[in-house]
Amino acid sequence: MSDDGASSLFVASKNGHVDVVRVLLEHGADVSETNEDDCCSALFIASKNGHVDVVRLLLEYDADVDQTDIEDCSPLSVASENGRVDVARLLLEHDADVYQVMPCGSSSLIVASKNGHVDIVRLLLEYHAHVNETNEVGCSPLSVFSKNNHVDVARLLLEHNADVDPDENDIPSPLCEASKNGHVDVVRLLIDHGADVNQLNIDGWSALTVARRNGHLDVELLLIERGAYVDQTRDGGGSSLFIASERGDVDVVGLLLEYDADVNLTNEDGCSALIIASKNGHVDVVRLLLEYDADVNLTNEDGCSALTVARENGHLDVVRLLIEYGARTNRPIDDYCASLFIASRDGNVDFVRVLIELEVGVNQANDGGCSALMIASKNGHVDVVRLLIERGADVNHSLNNGASSLFVASKRGHVDVVRVLLEHDADVDHANEDGSSPLIIASKNGHVDVVRLLLEYDPDVNQTNEDGCSPLSVACENRHLDVARLLLECQADADQVMSCGSSLLIVASKNGHVDVVRLLLEYDADVNQSNKDGCSPLSVASEKNHVDVARLLIERRACVNQANEYDYSPLCIASRNGHVDVARLLIERGANINVTKNDEIFSLFVAIENNHVDLARLLLEHGAKVNQTSIDGAFLLCNASKNGHIEAARLLLELGANVNQTVYGAASALSNAIERGYDDVARLLLEHGADINQAMNCGSSALFIACRSCRVDIVRLLIERGADVNQTNEDGSSPLYIASLHNRVDVVRFLLKHGADANHSMNNGDSLLFIASERGR
Repeated sequence: MSDDGASSLFVASKNGHVDVVRVLLEHGADVSETNEDDCCSALFIASKNGHVDVVRLLLEYDADVDQTDIEDCSPLSVASENGRVDVARLLLEHDADVYQVMPCGSSSLIVASKNGHVDIVRLLLEYHAHVNETNEVGCSPLSVFSKNNHVDVARLLLEHNADVDPDENDIPSPLCEASKNGHVDVVRLLIDHGADVNQLNIDGWSALTVARRNGHLDVELLLIERGAYVDQTRDGGGSSLFIASERGDVDVVGLLLEYDADVNLTNEDGCSALIIASKNGHVDVVRLLLEYDADVNLTNEDGCSALTVARENGHLDVVRLLIEYGARTNRPIDDYCASLFIASRDGNVDFVRVLIELEVGVNQANDGGCSALMIASKNGHVDVVRLLIERGADVNHSLNNGASSLFVASKRGHVDVVRVLLEHDADVDHANEDGSSPLIIASKNGHVDVVRLLLEYDPDVNQTNEDGCSPLSVACENRHLDVARLLLECQADADQVMSCGSSLLIVASKNGHVDVVRLLLEYDADVNQSNKDGCSPLSVASEKNHVDVARLLIERRACVNQANEYDYSPLCIASRNGHVDVARLLIERGANINVTKNDEIFSLFVAIENNHVDLARLLLEHGAKVNQTSIDGAFLLCNASKNGHIEAARLLLELGANVNQTVYGAASALSNAIERGYDDVARLLLEHGADINQAMNCGSSALFIACRSCRVDIVRLLIERGADVNQTNEDGSSPLYIASLHNRVDVVRFLLKHGADANHSMNNGDSLLFIASERGR
């Protein structure tokens, strides 16, 4: 026994050692024993390998002639598959089952036909094999041979009445199979034996369709000659004429047309043979189709005609031919699909010339007012622009929005196009609907060569659009320095005020564009010109912390103390925003630290108000007055305390701020801190000697405010620091009265515990007990 479970008899039979087989059989070897791997018997393997003498000997010892292997293949089927005709004859003589089929449904006749073993096919037919038997996928002997071009097998099967046109829908058509695989001789043989050239296969395809899809032209022509329906299509695909036209095969196209192919038949996308031939530039095919009355203006689902696709793909000869046959050139499918428009857009000067020669109007416009010249100018096609102008295109025609060809060319920076347009009298100042001229748009986009060229034609260098923007303003805004310099050299107004009320220098200063600021100053821009709010260039630079801009402005004698209409100087503005570096620069250059021109607002006040401690320290180090008050009596420490800015308050106290200063005898820093709930600031003020019993004009002290705020912690703090619990204000109210009034039992209890007079009466004689009783408390 071998490794694969094969017996000695099996091995000897496999290798054709007939004498060894005889000896083994004479000594009792089991003729029906199979190997372990695939259950092959000795007869099976000998039949497969064509050892006819071994097969004969095994049969003499009564080997089972129909015993199958693990795949249910019999000795006859394996002999038929491998072309072992002598073995097959011997097996049949010993009554092998000619009808036995494998699990796949294939009989010995099917596998022999598939492999082109004509002698075995003849032998099997002699033993009455079923000529039209099919396997599990519906293939008959005739259909399987058709796949493999075995003409002799086909002829033999047909002589034995093989069915060329199976009636069952699930049986493959032999003609379709042969056509699919390009077996022209088999196709001819099948047709000669009566095959229906228009029969459909199980997928609904005709023989002509499958031949066409697989590129078998000779088969396709044969089928047409034998009467195949020439316009057969399926699933929206192209007809034979469509495919031949697509390939440019003029002979096939001619033949199909002679057989009355529908010249205007379309595929699922609406494409006709003429459209696809035009797209691919097959001019001879196009001519032939037109001679057979193809619809020259037929369009596909996308609205594209033969002319459209020919034009888009650059096939000039096809375009000319189509137009000669009446293709409509001026019927736009949408705004940009007119023939001249597309050619102009793509820069195809030859196309444009052809169309003009065919009297296409050069000044036609779409719904938006766009002309061919406009499109060519926009896309920078100077040769097309020149040709259109030579043929009468209106150089000053504009879009519905007012934009001219010169405008769109200037916008895109197409200097050569701009030159041609200007040489042909384009209006250099023609503006679009928002007032923008070619010079404005070129300046905005930084096209310096276009700007230089436009300036040679004397445009209005200070022309503005609806937004008040001039060429210089848009160049400065976008930092196109070369353009701005060109404009300034041509007398552009460096002090122009925009619609927002600001000068160019103010805008550049605000944006921190130091290079633009420097350029404008070189051309004598007014360094102190202010906007509608009274802000100067230095003011806006200070607001935005542009130190380099501020320094440059000051070097050009900007007024460091110039205030805006709200009386804010540059230093006040920098202080309000906490810009230490700008503030230091302004101070170094002489900015007034303590006041502005109306003595209302001072820098230290706004720095403290906005809690910019570093800025406040800078101002104090340079002489700012720590106890200065504003016109309404507000003082610095009060402001810091009121806003809870403890670090600012600490700085002021360290530098000598009057801790008990009041606003016109009213609120103190301590009272403001307590009223706003800033206990940490209150503690700081007390640590620096704040008068705990200091009263406002109404007589109320800090303790009054704490009781009114109903915060026991701050009440405790004040009493611990010596606040007078029985101090009264101008109407005789005491802290205890205030706490009682607000129903703060915890504060009342605390005050009583620390000596508050429970029997105190107000100036009107009402006692606390009376008031509490009256209020039901």
